[in-house]
Amino acid sequence: MRKNYTLPQTSSDIDSTTTNRDNHLGFQDLIVVGTVASSQRLPPDILGPEIFFSRSRTFKSVHSSTAAGPDVVVWSSGSSLVADKFGSLAVVSVNAAGKYQNVCERVCEAGRKAKVSSTTMIVRGPKMVRPASGLLLLLVLLFAICFDLSGGWRYDRLPRLYGDKVPTKAISPRLRKVQRRIVMLHDSYRTKVVPPAANMLNMKWHHGAARSAQKWANQCRVLTHDTPKGRWIDSFGACGQNIFVSTHRVPWMFALRTWFLERQNFTYGSNRNDLKSVGHYTQMVWAATHKVGCGLTKCPKGGPRGKPFYNYVCNYCPIGNHEEKLGLPYKRGRPCGSCQSHCLSRKIKLCTNSCSTADLWANCRDLYRTWPGWLCNTATPEGLERQRNCAATCTCHGKVHD
Repeated sequence: MRKNYTLPQTSSDIDSTTTNRDNHLGFQDLIVVGTVASSQRLPPDILGPEIFFSRSRTFKSVHSSTAAGPDVVVWSSGSSLVADKFGSLAVVSVNAAGKYQNVCERVCEAGRKAKVSSTTMIVRGPKMVRPASGLLLLLVLLFAICFDLSGGWRYDRLPRLYGDKVPTKAISPRLRKVQRRIVMLHDSYRTKVVPPAANMLNMKWHHGAARSAQKWANQCRVLTHDTPKGRWIDSFGACGQNIFVSTHRVPWMFALRTWFLERQNFTYGSNRNDLKSVGHYTQMVWAATHKVGCGLTKCPKGGPRGKPFYNYVCNYCPIGNHEEKLGLPYKRGRPCGSCQSHCLSRKIKLCTNSCSTADLWANCRDLYRTWPGWLCNTATPEGLERQRNCAATCTCHGKVHD
């Protein structure tokens, strides 16, 4: 949390500790099932033998206990499925013996409807970390999100199998194609906030933040944040951090989707939002945050019952989740309304007028309104110190920053 500057003192030792804390997490089997009838064919290299569905109130399912085990989900023939604007519907089929058959079909367009064509079999999926804050029903099944971004990339291409059969090259953040995918996912989520944002910046990959995230992921500290020093980037101070843990390799799409789902616990403009319940979401959609860097490693022990686990870490710069404005992570308004001459594109309405630095003091704007010449005066050593801690306020006029 940023500290206020108190007159007449100066401080070069600002503790920019983030107040973002992870939920207490538990592990739960995810059940995957299904066949769906649709006219759109899914290329076999895009999705593996799992079922993904978008959230839909019209989706009908029943819980049952069968030979495959308890806590399974069975869909009856004729159940209605609707792809909403936040995701897509993508399904595969299984035969009577529970073996995987060829990938079936998918529904990507918002509002596109389909029906289950036959009674489904159940298939157990990998164990995933889930928040303990009431999201179990949303995380009982895996999600697939269909994006239509510029550059021709429309879908987060997943391998044929989950678990350890997901190839490392498909999710390694050291690879540029994975970095681009992570950035695209963030940009897509940032355009989907409700209410819409007038000043939401587009995201870019930051190699320094990625190195810090990877270094911390390698420490294998389960759901524990790095210190401000470990997250420090010279131009931004201590960056924010989101963490996701899984007992199996899963696409980054699932980690980001899990964080984004915390928006259900968030009320825009409220001062009663609980950081423990919404912190991952608010950091993802913090308007002034415009850099992300992620790391991933397999930890040999420390997971459930001491088993191995995969540690997903993303660092966000400049840091968000400032306690004094947690309920206002962005400015409400028409997309790009605050940056009409700096909008990414007609299709992806995110601002591009980012600031290359950040304020380390929380009250820089208040100080600037009262004593602008004093705050940003570089003629004295004390003035240089003040400007260093309020660099964004002093130098980024007309740009989006906290």
